[in-house]
Amino acid sequence: MRCASPPNRVQNPYFPIASLKTRGLIKEWGNLLLTLLVNMTIYKIRHIESGLYSTGGVSPKWTKAGKTWNNIGHLKSHLRTYITANIAGRVSSREVIREMFYGWAIIPIKMVSEEPLDPVTILPDIEDAI
Repeated sequence: MRCASPPNRVQNPYFPIASLKTRGLIKEWGNLLLTLLVNMTIYKIRHIESGLYSTGGVSPKWTKAGKTWNNIGHLKSHLRTYITANIAGRVSSREVIREMFYGWAIIPIKMVSEEPLDPVTILPDIEDAI
């Protein structure tokens, strides 16, 4: 059986981008996105002595940019995974875990928008791209 070729997105009336051609909907979606981002907190892990940030993973490297976690749940999951991968044979206790994270600091970064921007205004040629 041969698979049909994917539909042409520009001509397909059921593809969601086709409905974005109206300025009103673009503006509405942009405002919704801005509302979600106005009071967002992101997280980074900083090595206190070097001032560098963790790249994440079970064997993190430390770089100027590092990795950003978009919510506290993802950060906690990362820390649990790191503990599980690096505890290997040791008795798990608060003291051992505290030693594993010695010199680390969780840096919450509050993303606050001072003034909402109109997506249509900052992307004047958006209609040409659709």
